[in-house]
Amino acid sequence: MAVYYNDADPAACEWLRELIAARLLPAGEVDERSILEVEPADLRGFVQCHFFAGIGGWPYALRLAGVAEDRSIWTGSPPCQPFSQAGQRKGQDDDRHLAPAFLRLV
Repeated sequence: MAVYYNDADPAACEWLRELIAARLLPAGEVDERSILEVEPADLRGFVQCHFFAGIGGWPYALRLAGVAEDRSIWTGSPPCQPFSQAGQRKGQDDDRHLAPAFLRLV
């Protein structure tokens, strides 16, 4: 089974690799590129794709819930700062508004 993890934070990606090595997350490829650089063709062959993967919360929750690891699933938790008060609510004018990049891949 092929699992794709994407996060632009190098520290989060290193943590993902450690969790994969410890077999706490399904084996897969960790991509440190910005989601803005990911193309649909890059995702061919992956059964699961986890965007804004952080430290693997979604794949870990799926495992705990007993979801089969060969089930086709895409997850994404785009940054909320563009719409939060703490993020100054810049909305679509915020460089961190990455939901459209995620939707482009779906």
